[in-house]
This record gives sequence, structure tokens and C-alpha cells, in this order.
Amino acid sequence: MKRIVCVVAAALAVLAHVSPAWAEPRPLDVSVEVGAGIETKVLEGHLAVELEPTTAPQKVEIARQGASLRVRLAYSDGSEERLTVDVTDVADDAAPRVLALAIGEAARLHVARSERLPPAPLPAPLPPPRVVAPAPPPDVPLPSTREPAVRALLSTSIGARVFSAAGSLGVEPRLAFGLAHRSGFIADIGVSYLTAGASDTLGDVRLHTIGASLGAGYELALSSRVRVRGGPRLDVGAAFGSGTANANANANATRPALASSTSAPLASLVGEVVVSVRLGARQPWLLLALDAGGVLRGLDLRADDRTALAALGGSFGGRLGIGFR
Repeated sequence: MKRIVCVVAAALAVLAHVSPAWAEPRPLDVSVEVGAGIETKVLEGHLAVELEPTTAPQKVEIARQGASLRVRLAYSDGSEERLTVDVTDVADDAAPRVLALAIGEAARLHVARSERLPPAPLPAPLPPPRVVAPAPPPDVPLPSTREPAVRALLSTSIGARVFSAAGSLGVEPRLAFGLAHRSGFIADIGVSYLTAGASDTLGDVRLHTIGASLGAGYELALSSRVRVRGGPRLDVGAAFGSGTANANANANATRPALASSTSAPLASLVGEVVVSVRLGARQPWLLLALDAGGVLRGLDLRADDRTALAALGGSFGGRLGIGFR
């Protein structure tokens, strides 16, 4: 019995002087990169003051990054933390102390966050992916750059017309409406009015015509702003003439020198060329028209036995106007 008591006493004496490995905190592993300018022993001394066993990380790695120190802290729970400490205005002998203060504060904040925040729940399992065929793109019609098949035309112009018989010259305004096909074919109808006058030794003569026209032709686009059209045009209508005799015009005449008024049907066929110049986008077209032909049926206004004014013979005209399409 006395021998057993001695063995137990010896064992207790050994335990009083030897501490087991689990009874002491695990030593801190400090790694300082060469060239960082921090002495490892000095830093470890400051960290021993700033860190507590319950808050100290397992590993501290320090490296130089310009004028700052890059620090990596690894904890026992597997988490990591990185911070940058600016030591630009810090003396070299004070840098380890500043660095230890920053590491201690970061370690205490890490422990406080870990105790305050509950562990994040595991994410719910995602449903298996489902393959969905993409919807076909909608059929969006592209804007058409082609001109419409048929365009309406409207033009107004004024000009002069000469009849070769007696050189009769008159002023002629014209209004026309037509249709232009994309192929270049054009057809139009129009109305016109002409007035002319002449003086004779027996008196004054006036000529008036009113009529309608039907034309057709082909238009050629020389450019986006210039077009030329050519084709025949038939004019039909009526001609009216009147005369005023001098006071003594009939004194020595065997028959009245001038009739007071007369009229006759009028028809002519001409070939026409029209040059159209576009003034600008969404602007009217400037028109220049020339025509030449002959009178099929007209009116001859005579003074005694000679022609004073007539709508006969050759017919030549020129007009200037504007058009819309």
C-alpha cells in the first residue's frame, strides 16, 4: 500500500511540471515576405500583446504591395480575411506596432461577426434544368424601299403658244392630273385656256380657246432628281373669235369687213417633252414642257379677204410650272 502511494505522488509531481499539448493555445504561424520591411520577431511580440487565444488566427501572411502591406489572416474555422495596411507615413520602427494593432482589430471583428450571425442555411436544391426551345422570331416586315406601283401626278403651268397661220401668239395656262406607273408609263388628262389678240387696219381681233387634253408617254429617270418624259397629246375643245371694226371700215367695203363673233370646234395633235427637276425632299418638281404639232381643225378669223388671227397650221408651245407626285 505504501508503495502505491509513492507511485501516485510521483505521477502528480510529473503532471505539475509538464503541460499537455491540448492545454496550451496553438502557436501563431507568422510568415513575412522578404522585402516587406517587417522583422518577424518584433511583429510576433506585438501580436502576443494584441491577440487573445480565443480570437487569434492560425496563420498570418504579410507581403509588401507598393507603400502598403497586404495581410492574409487564416482562422481555425477555415475562413480567411484579407486587409491592406497603409504605412506610408509610419516610421520603420513603428510599422510592426501599427501592423499588430490592425491585425488585432480585424481578428476581434471577425470573432464578433461569427458569434452574432447565425450559420447560413443550406441552399434549397435546384430543380433540374429544363430545356425550352427558343420561340421563333416574329415576322417583322422590312420597310420597303421601292416606290409604289402607281403614283398620282398633279401639275399646273403657264406658257405661250404659236400658230403658224398668220403667226398668231397666245398665252396658255394649263392644269393636268395623271397617273405614273413604276415601269415609267404615264397617262394624264388636262384642261387649258388660250387667249390671243391682233390688230388690223380694219379693227381689232380676239381669239379664245378652251379645251381638254389626253396624253400618254414614257418617263425616264436620269437621276433621283431629274426625269424626262415624252409622248403624244391630243387636245380637243372650242375656239371663239370676236372683232371690233373701225368706224369707217365698212364704208367702202362690198361686204362687212369683220364679223362681230364666231366659233368653231378645235382639235390638235402634238408631241410633248417634259423635263422635271426635283427641288428637294418633300418639295414640288419644277417642270419645263415643250410641244410641237399641228391643228387638225381650227378657226380662221379674217379681215376682209385676209387672215387676221387664226388657230390653224402648225402649233408650237412652251410652258413652265410646278408638279406634285
